[in-house]
Amino acid sequence: MNTLTIGLCLVLHVLIIDCRADEALLKQLLDRVEKLERKDLESTVKLTEMDDKVQFYADLTENLREELTEKGRIIDEMNRRILDFEDIVRKLKTNEQVETTKRRNGKYVEATAKKETTIAPEVNVSSSLHRQGHQSKRNVSSFSYNKKNIDTRMTLPSSRQTVSQGEAVAFHAVNTHGEIAHIGVGQNIHFETVLLNLNNGFHPQHGVFIAPTAGLYIFSTSVLSFSGQTTSLFAADLVKNGAILGRAYGHGDNGYHDRGSVTAVTQIAAGDEVWVRLHCCADDSLYGGYYTTFTGALLSAL
Repeated sequence: MNTLTIGLCLVLHVLIIDCRADEALLKQLLDRVEKLERKDLESTVKLTEMDDKVQFYADLTENLREELTEKGRIIDEMNRRILDFEDIVRKLKTNEQVETTKRRNGKYVEATAKKETTIAPEVNVSSSLHRQGHQSKRNVSSFSYNKKNIDTRMTLPSSRQTVSQGEAVAFHAVNTHGEIAHIGVGQNIHFETVLLNLNNGFHPQHGVFIAPTAGLYIFSTSVLSFSGQTTSLFAADLVKNGAILGRAYGHGDNGYHDRGSVTAVTQIAAGDEVWVRLHCCADDSLYGGYYTTFTGALLSAL
């Protein structure tokens, strides 16, 4: 073999070795690429699974929110029904108390009327007293008793008495309670605490003043509404023998009180009666606390 042939053989041998080395390197690269593709596919699968889980929990959260909203509406409806039932129960109790009071007052009036009064069909209250010597006697007092609107003014003992010239006749009474509840239309407003009662003309158990002597009198009443969450409306009449002398009005609202007052000067005969009664509204509530008062005084004897 000549030198050229030997050189060519050496070149071919080197090329064959390089090709084999490149083939091994290429195979390694392909293996790595394949591994990276598998990892990428696995990561894509995991990301897809995570996306599915995120969507699942998002849907679950939305469903829970809708269920909570629905349950909230159900709870609100149940609370409303509970309040309605409580209101119905309260009204039933109130009606029962009113009916009980009516029955009691009716029995008392009927029992007392047999002894001292005659009940007339007219809604007109009048009483007259006549003196005989040094004795005073109460004649028949006629009035009507309406069972729908109870007049709690009972037959009172006669407070007619001899009043000396210049002797004072006056009274001042107040109601000291908080809420004065369940007052019916036409029912007397009571003033149980008497701070002044000269000549004992005022009867706190019934809230009625009976004039011990004829004269010119002044009367005044002041009434405070009860403060509740809703409107508290009242009208109260200052009454003489069933005739209205004046009317006080109050309109409390949204937790605030309101006060109404009325004052009247009137001529009164011995034995005439003056009181304060509710004109409006049925089953009303007032407020005492020394704000609700009733006052009267003799200005001049006649």
